[in-house]
Amino acid sequence: VKVWIIRGFRDDEGTLGSSIRDIAVNLFRNWARNTSATANSIWDYDPNAVTSGDRQSRWVSRFDTSQAQLTLDLGRSVNVAGMSIEFGWGAGKYQIHYKTQRGDPWTPSVVGRGDGVQRFRTTLHFKARYLLLDMREPIHRIFHPDTPGVDKTDRPIFSVHDWNVTTHPGGGGIFGIESLDGLQYTTLAYGLREPGQWVLASENEIVTEA
Repeated sequence: VKVWIIRGFRDDEGTLGSSIRDIAVNLFRNWARNTSATANSIWDYDPNAVTSGDRQSRWVSRFDTSQAQLTLDLGRSVNVAGMSIEFGWGAGKYQIHYKTQRGDPWTPSVVGRGDGVQRFRTTLHFKARYLLLDMREPIHRIFHPDTPGVDKTDRPIFSVHDWNVTTHPGGGGIFGIESLDGLQYTTLAYGLREPGQWVLASENEIVTEA
């Protein structure tokens, strides 16, 4: 990453310049990492385990559960473009729902079934803050710790190790004009804010917001 400071800060005495405190590159960031997770079914395993990044931890539903829901709050609305979910004990049927506001109705999205890591293409696009994983038809059955190996005491259960959410990273300029010093510009850009969207980009978003 290279940063050019074209017109830096100078004080009246000409002794102070510009400084950079931090640079963040979020192109491949997991937007679910360290966010808030809740579940309608818990068996002494914190739902936030799925956003912690620790693959040794996991969320586990209650013992003898045939339907469970896991919800993420990403903290803000993002342009979701692909995701993956790592099941410990998977589902014969699951569906992902999303919404942008807490009071909005859920919008259904991906439907699938499986175990282990489930990956969804980056062609999956929607804007959301809240994500809901609805799981049904559990694939696995386990024995309760109090009755290990006892015949006919195994029951269905779900578990999830990790949830990864990636975003639309933005597009770029196609054609534009700018001042000689590069401080003023207007550029026709594709996919800059939303997938498949054409916009005019400008310094300080003067034209972009117009």
